[in-house]
Amino acid sequence: MLTLLTCVAHVHSTCTRAAVLSAGRTSSLSLRRNGALSMLVPLNAEGVAHTSAILSQIMSAAQQMTQSVAQGSMLAIHTYDDALRVHPLMTKVVTAASLAAVGDALAQNVAITLTKEAELFSYDARRGVAFMIWGGAYSGAFQSLWFAWLDAHITEAGARLGIWWAQLCALAELPGALPPPSPTVVAAAKVAVNQFLVVPILYMPLFFAFTGALSGMDATTSLQRARSLYAPILRRNYAFWLPMQYVQFSLVPAKYQIFYLSMAGVLWTAILSSVGGKVQSDSAATAIELASGTSNDFEVKEKPAP
Repeated sequence: MLTLLTCVAHVHSTCTRAAVLSAGRTSSLSLRRNGALSMLVPLNAEGVAHTSAILSQIMSAAQQMTQSVAQGSMLAIHTYDDALRVHPLMTKVVTAASLAAVGDALAQNVAITLTKEAELFSYDARRGVAFMIWGGAYSGAFQSLWFAWLDAHITEAGARLGIWWAQLCALAELPGALPPPSPTVVAAAKVAVNQFLVVPILYMPLFFAFTGALSGMDATTSLQRARSLYAPILRRNYAFWLPMQYVQFSLVPAKYQIFYLSMAGVLWTAILSSVGGKVQSDSAATAIELASGTSNDFEVKEKPAP
């Protein structure tokens, strides 16, 4: 019996020591883990704070840059407005001439690139000057005066039509009156007059004569070229410029319309360039030359017109 009690006491003592050792190991492991975590937590917090500081600096720099760009843009707009107020016609002529030269330079570069002769590219200054003159004379000078005439007379014509209709109804003893034309109707009428009268009757012959003379063509050759390219030019012109000019007459203030049209001309060249890069190079170059009014030897094949 005594021996049994001694064995039980020994087993109890052994289990107690094992439990104490196990608890010690667990506590030590827990302390080590907690210590590691306590070391990691400050490190992560410091990294987050450092990253946040960097992001704040980036955001502050971006905000300052945005403010600088906005201030520069507003200064440019105010300067342009001042020029339009002091010298309206000359400012529009210079605007149209400058952007015409930019569009021609882009077209020259694209035409050479798509024919895989980029290493042979040399800017044709003579052609650039010619397009600058054309842009300043037609887009800048003529269209400024023409759009002013449209603004003055289309609305007046609509009002007169309403008066005539009312008089006709009165003579016929019929009720009826036409309200003043809406801005949508006025814009559509301006587009129709410009695109279906001025462009095919005035612009196209002038452009073919001008570019033919600059290319050194005689009258017969220039006329043959006009006959073969007149319809393709007109189709491309209507596809792009009908919606563009509706936006112009309905949304763009009159003083910015020449700038808008000149920028649209550069955009038109850029669109043709990006589309042309997805097709075969030779046909792409030909398409761009046809649609943008460019060629390597200044035989201008086609130029869409507003």
